[in-house]
Amino acid sequence: MNSLSLQEIKRILNVLDTSTDELNILRFLPQNMNAFPVPLLKSFPQKTQDSLRILYDDEQNLKSCYKEDKYSDNIPEITDRVHDSVRTVCSCLRKINYPIACQDKLYQIESPSVARFLMVMKELRVVFAGKLHSTVEVSKMKEELQNDTAAKEKKAKADVKALLKELSSEKSIREREVSLREESLNKLQEDLDQIKNSATDEINSFHKDIQQTETAASAIFTKKYEFFTKEIEKWTAELAKLKELHKNSEINLKHNRKKAEQIVENKLKTYDDLMNEKTAEKNSYDSDFNRDQERVDFLQKELTKFKSAREKREEEERLQKEAELREKKMKHRMKAASLTIQMFWRRYWEGMKKKKNASKKRQERQER
Repeated sequence: MNSLSLQEIKRILNVLDTSTDELNILRFLPQNMNAFPVPLLKSFPQKTQDSLRILYDDEQNLKSCYKEDKYSDNIPEITDRVHDSVRTVCSCLRKINYPIACQDKLYQIESPSVARFLMVMKELRVVFAGKLHSTVEVSKMKEELQNDTAAKEKKAKADVKALLKELSSEKSIREREVSLREESLNKLQEDLDQIKNSATDEINSFHKDIQQTETAASAIFTKKYEFFTKEIEKWTAELAKLKELHKNSEINLKHNRKKAEQIVENKLKTYDDLMNEKTAEKNSYDSDFNRDQERVDFLQKELTKFKSAREKREEEERLQKEAELREKKMKHRMKAASLTIQMFWRRYWEGMKKKKNASKKRQERQER
């Protein structure tokens, strides 16, 4: 054969292999989308799932067109769409190595008719490949060999028919001999049955005694088994109740502790903010007092230079009175601030004592 013939043979065989591969994929496709196993369908990529839906929709449309009495002009177009959808589905499934990668999930959806057709296609492919690779002389030789084989087979069938006829006559003679032997065997079997019946009565009485003993022991065991089973169920339920009760108590205690810690933290934060505010206010008062004191000293020094001794004494008395008045005001402010702080702390500790007492009462009620 020349190279062009070999290339054409390869092309034809590739087409046949592609068709068998597509048939191998199609034999594992069910009749409709709902027949697919859900885990198998979810394992496919989204593109493959969409292609399958399009294929089943096109097939449904084609079936509905054929069900109508009149011929529809859409049948060729829908048929082409079905062909394209089949090629697209086969291409997508071939990329994910279907059905080899999902062999354990496909035993329920395999199509027997497509499987038989695939087997026939594979056999035809082998025959066709043999014919393509053989010359004309070899083909003639094979054809002659097939004719000789057919003639031999025909002759063998005639021989088999004659042998079957001879076999039927031999079988009738053998059946008569067997019937005579069976009659003698039946007589011997009756004698044997009489001998066995005497021993069977003794065995039956023995089995009856054993069965009665076994029934009594089984009844005792059943009662004990039911009793212990009920006890196990009772204590198991009691244990589950105790576990649930302790679990709820633990959750409540943790919640109360977390809530109390949050309250204390909020109170401490409020106290810190208030103390910072009061400290800043006191520092402001101190700075005002120091500034005023420096100014008084400066004025006193200036006045001593320009006024007489009497004016100096009067001025000193006046300045002294003013300083005392400022000091009284400052002391009054300090006292008011201290009273405010003391009042806050007194209220805070009273609230804390009330909460502690309430917590103790709650614990006592829970312990009861």
